Amino acid sequence: MLRVLLPLLLLTTAAIADERVTATPVPMMASARNPGDVFRDCPTCPEMVVIPAGSFVMGSNDGDSDEKPVHQASVRRPFAAARHEITVADYSAFVQETGRSHSGGCKAWTGAKWEVDGGLNWLAPGFSQTPRDPVVCVTWDDAQAYVAWLNGKIANAPYRLLTETEWEHAARAGSSGAWFCGAESCVSGVAWIRDNAGGRTHPVGGKAPNPFGLFDIYGNVWEMLQDCYAETYAAAPTDGSAATGGSTCSRSQRGGSFTNGSDVTRSAYRDKGIRDSRYVNVGFRVGRTLP
Repeated sequence: MLRVLLPLLLLTTAAIADERVTATPVPMMASARNPGDVFRDCPTCPEMVVIPAGSFVMGSNDGDSDEKPVHQASVRRPFAAARHEITVADYSAFVQETGRSHSGGCKAWTGAKWEVDGGLNWLAPGFSQTPRDPVVCVTWDDAQAYVAWLNGKIANAPYRLLTETEWEHAARAGSSGAWFCGAESCVSGVAWIRDNAGGRTHPVGGKAPNPFGLFDIYGNVWEMLQDCYAETYAAAPTDGSAATGGSTCSRSQRGGSFTNGSDVTRSAYRDKGIRDSRYVNVGFRVGRTLP
């Protein structure tokens, strides 16, 4: 099934890539490093936006223990984040060039628990997707392989996953409340969540972006991050770097998904995932260190 679907998808992917490159600014030069600048490093690279440096209050006293203690955190240098979660089209270009295997199935909700379904994969997650939907059924290691592939294409372009501090800074976009858009009632206007998604992902960019220009930072799919997950912020880095741990640590993920309610999309809400597990509601967004 995978061998049959992949060539058809890749033809669609190429058409989308050609269309998007035509309308995309030229690759970022030294003079284009201002917050809000949008760039793309190569035709199959994701579209990126420059996020400003800044300090903010990270965590929440209203949430679970893993959101405490509330602390001052800083992102000391501007960085870039993908405007959208990595799409099926983005990921298929990577698979076409690398031939990466995705055996082992994917976890889906049975109504009682999350269980592996051996018939599911990133091309067939159990619901229909367009090439512009966020890719799901990928592991943290798959995401790292995608990042390594990007870095092999562009000299001095250190792509990576976002850190938890960077993600929360980018999601808040200067706000200090639970949601960048205001009260909880605003979430359905900026996110695909359980109440409006119909049990599936949706093409990226279908909802309004946040003030930093990021689409689907809430909802659609959980976004895997670089950090090892910790139960509290007691030893959390405050300089924007990723929390480290053993190679088998659980990895932080943020933003909620189409299976979650609006309460889970809060900017401070934290979750974790096993690095070698695949889920129908988990994907990723890449970051990039700027020179």
